[in-house]
Amino acid sequence: MAKFIARRLLLMLLTMLFVSIVIFVVSELAPGNIARNVLGAYATPEQEESFLAQLGLDRSLHIRYISWLLGSDWQAERRIGLPLKRIQTEMGYYEWWAEEADGVLVQWGLEGSDLVETRRYPDGTSETVVANDRWHVDDSGARYFWGVDKHDKAVKWVIGADIIPSGAVDLRFSDGTLLSDTDLRDTEGLSVHPNAGAKNPNVIPTGEWIVREIDLSSLAGHEVAEVLLAIDYRGAGTQFPVQIVTFVDEVEIVKVEPSATVLWSGGFGPGGSDFSGTFAGSGTGEEGDFASAVVDAEEEGVGASGRSVYKASGSLSEEQSYVHYSLFKSISIPVEEDTILRYRILFSPLAGGEAVWTLTHVGWVSRRGGPVEYIPIQKGFLRGDPGESIKTGRPVVENLFRRLRNSVLLATIAFAIIMPIGLVLGLVAGLNQGRFIDRFLSLLGLVTTATPQFATGVMLILVFASWLNILPGATVFPSDDAAFKNPQMLVLPVWTLTLIEMGYILRITRASMVDVMREPYIRTASLKGLPYWRIVFKHALRNALIAPITVIMLHVNWLIGGIVVVEAIFGFPGLGKFLYDAALFKDVFAMEAGAMVMVLLAVGTQLVADVIYTFLNPRIRYT
Repeated sequence: MAKFIARRLLLMLLTMLFVSIVIFVVSELAPGNIARNVLGAYATPEQEESFLAQLGLDRSLHIRYISWLLGSDWQAERRIGLPLKRIQTEMGYYEWWAEEADGVLVQWGLEGSDLVETRRYPDGTSETVVANDRWHVDDSGARYFWGVDKHDKAVKWVIGADIIPSGAVDLRFSDGTLLSDTDLRDTEGLSVHPNAGAKNPNVIPTGEWIVREIDLSSLAGHEVAEVLLAIDYRGAGTQFPVQIVTFVDEVEIVKVEPSATVLWSGGFGPGGSDFSGTFAGSGTGEEGDFASAVVDAEEEGVGASGRSVYKASGSLSEEQSYVHYSLFKSISIPVEEDTILRYRILFSPLAGGEAVWTLTHVGWVSRRGGPVEYIPIQKGFLRGDPGESIKTGRPVVENLFRRLRNSVLLATIAFAIIMPIGLVLGLVAGLNQGRFIDRFLSLLGLVTTATPQFATGVMLILVFASWLNILPGATVFPSDDAAFKNPQMLVLPVWTLTLIEMGYILRITRASMVDVMREPYIRTASLKGLPYWRIVFKHALRNALIAPITVIMLHVNWLIGGIVVVEAIFGFPGLGKFLYDAALFKDVFAMEAGAMVMVLLAVGTQLVADVIYTFLNPRIRYT
């Protein structure tokens, strides 16, 4: 018997492993969008991507499965470089902290560009300090740090290196040369090359219009054929891709002496008919993702009402060192002595590469810098931690045990009623084969079994809750002990289950009793003159119960986790509805935990049935 039980337990573990793998794979392949389920239909792709990253759902399937099974704390410890410790707070919640050598527990967060850490001392006191000395710097000049945040996740924070705005209005001459190819400087001493900002850090202001004037006298004799906007963000510490937003106002070529004579003026308003209105993307690499348009200055927040400006925006990739926008084509302006180029330009840099969306207590916040990688920390299923529910954000175990307790309560009451009634009625029918009572009970069992669960439940609600108004038609659980304070609300759910299950037990018991009563040893006992009651209870009953016991144990699993329809009709918060909601929501950790409980119940109840067989029939042995 011991070896048999050990084999069954081993089989249970293998079944749980197989089922857990299947659920992970099926949840991955099943249609549906977890991020949309949580965030709603109006979430942007960027918000969805960030949400999935925060839950660790952007990692590969096998990594997520290993983390669920074996835990992820060891993965997080390798990234952070400190051991992790889970503690229980005064409110009963569990929190993850990094533990330093002196026993101090630490969590981190990002406030603006400052890394802030909360230090919890062994005596229970805590303090919050700025810890910018913990930043590491990568090859691009960006700062990064791995730590534990306040939401039980190992997080990699990144603050991109400051990006210096670099760009200029450029000229293409009739011979094909560019103004940016020269070594000229403007009146402020800045190079006319578009990467002037990178060569001279922090000299080009951002967020305000600046006027640049370049003396073209040394280029006298050349002829301007095209006016361009050149943008270049090459520089030490630049983290690509770079998001670019640049505005250009009026561009003029002016003859200063003997008087300020405008040789040529190009504007972007209704009178700026020379504006080419096209993008001629040229550079040293791919064009990238750019957009250019004439926009209203007031709507963009960069000028007064009625003015139009040229806006160039997009993403500059690392391979593309600079880009050219064609502003004005097919012009012919000779350059003379005392000729200057004058224009106004505004840079609105977005530092730190791509936007990072973070879900905060005030909603979604987009920052240029922040968490870029997450590892949700958990001990793993094998260590008693099946993870957090994607839907609620709370540990799965909290809700699972409450639902399981409710289902066990309902199943126990139903089982205590169904089993004796079904067995007794089945025995009565089997012992009276062919008589009126047999036909009546068989028909009753067939009717109750064939009637759908929802029909039985709705009928009972209609009669006893609506018409007679003597029983509540729904279950309400404002507290964990609500069922004990108001047991009346369990009557209709239990009654529904009884009517459904009683027919199965009755018919199986009847058929088993009929077969046993036809056995030769029963006829032998009868011919020997044994009393009828002794033949039934001593010889027939024990063998006749083997089949019903099998059915009963199979239905225990169904009573606890499979009565989704009954739970939905009466609003009963049980395990079946828990699994149903988790499947609809693609809440994979909740599905896994519930499925493991169901496997445990299925194998466990069959093991109990096998043990009971040995008492009903001593000839059965498991060797």
